[in-house]
Amino acid sequence: MTKTYKNEGALVSAMKKALAKELGGRWIKIHGGPYQEKGLSDIIGCLDGRFIAIEVKMPGKEDTVTDMQQRFIDQVLESGGVALVSSNIETTLKFFKRKRRRWKLWQRK
Repeated sequence: MTKTYKNEGALVSAMKKALAKELGGRWIKIHGGPYQEKGLSDIIGCLDGRFIAIEVKMPGKEDTVTDMQQRFIDQVLESGGVALVSSNIETTLKFFKRKRRRWKLWQRK
């Protein structure tokens, strides 16, 4: 059963902890502010040498990505990184576990 979170900040914090615990890597919470570039994803990470950006939204709010957030996601993808919008920790972990299996297959070639 999926846990319910009070707000997006609580979901971001729990997702960051789960990513570190289940997958390792390095995960950073980006705090917006007047001196921060607008549109950066909530969680920036590095996993197996790959740049990752995760825009976290509350369940049911996945379609509220701003134009600036989408532009950042598109730039990450165009640059060869991994970027996604997520509202569910379990689904995000499954996504990266599948990605990781593919990355390991590519490394063998």
